[in-house]
Amino acid sequence: MTKDSYMYDICAITTIHRDLDNRIYYRQLKVLSSAGLTCSVIAPWSEGVTDKDGIDLIPTLMPRSRLSRAAHTVSTLLKAIKVKTSVYIFHDPDFLLAAVVLKLITRKTVIYDCHENIPEDIRYGGKPWIPSWFRVPLSKTFQGVEQLCARNLNAVMCVVPHQQNRFNKCGVNTFLFRNFCSLDPDLSFMRDYTKLLYTGTISKNYGAEFLIDLGRAIKLSEKPYSITISDYFGLDTSYRSEFLSLIKDEDLPFVVKQPVFADELNALAGDCGIGLVICEPTFNKLLTYPTKLFEYMRLGIYPVSVNVGYAKEILENGRLGELCQYNDTDAWLLAFDRILHNSEARDKTLEKIKDVDDSLYSWLNEKEKFIAFIKPYVRRTK
Repeated sequence: MTKDSYMYDICAITTIHRDLDNRIYYRQLKVLSSAGLTCSVIAPWSEGVTDKDGIDLIPTLMPRSRLSRAAHTVSTLLKAIKVKTSVYIFHDPDFLLAAVVLKLITRKTVIYDCHENIPEDIRYGGKPWIPSWFRVPLSKTFQGVEQLCARNLNAVMCVVPHQQNRFNKCGVNTFLFRNFCSLDPDLSFMRDYTKLLYTGTISKNYGAEFLIDLGRAIKLSEKPYSITISDYFGLDTSYRSEFLSLIKDEDLPFVVKQPVFADELNALAGDCGIGLVICEPTFNKLLTYPTKLFEYMRLGIYPVSVNVGYAKEILENGRLGELCQYNDTDAWLLAFDRILHNSEARDKTLEKIKDVDDSLYSWLNEKEKFIAFIKPYVRRTK
């Protein structure tokens, strides 16, 4: 069968992620497109665009509620069946059963990009709307269904070693593809170490309440620090109002900027000198790579992180930043002071961070491995 028989080499599918998602669009589709593959993506888009950077955007409506996601999954499946492609890559666990159906009907390669620890999220409170008495049985049920579906797909891409180990145990073909930062730093900025940066979604699940406490501690201490954040709260619009009202009513030292896409992170960071990695120290958070940490390291921003999980492992083993206990605002303020006032130690650490980012956490290496993983699947289906 010839290449002309297919309209696309790759069709990505997401039922819930926002338009131009960092992992789906920037780290995967743009990379594959630059490697000469034709790409499309089925996704709920907020704007009426049909293509960007040579990648075709196939729009769906954003589901209005969790209950409506089941019907949305079916409509997404029907749309995917109509797309002529060589390989499908889907990104949401609610599409798992649909993905198996998709493979049976189309007989094409279907790959699951698993970048969330759903069984652990369910079990350890990462999904707070699930009643506590129901979390353990639901977690076990989901893990069983996930493994059963995965065994009937071509491969699973994982974002952390824990996921890869879990799927390897049940005989699934896996590939580890980590969210290293692909940006080049904007060297026109002179770093200001009184300016703190927090990138990513603002949510209680990721420590937003501690972020408020930190702002209060800075104000009370009368120290010169301010915290720059992105006005992005995901689907939690009610918490957005609460968070922004607290900042305004208490006159807390926050700078709120417009949300940005992955390739605009330099604009959000500006001249900030210190990057914050904050999340609640729950078990499920111990199993995730903090994407923010890789972003800060890549941009030459000094990281200060909660002392848990992979963040602890990366910073402690390499002495690449400051680690603090969650909720200990005094320890965080002391860490900021050390970075601000000890320029010699700060500069040595930043130099080590640059060396490690260029080697152990190199996006260029990760990108090439990803292309090498995908291309054989494209060839085998033609």
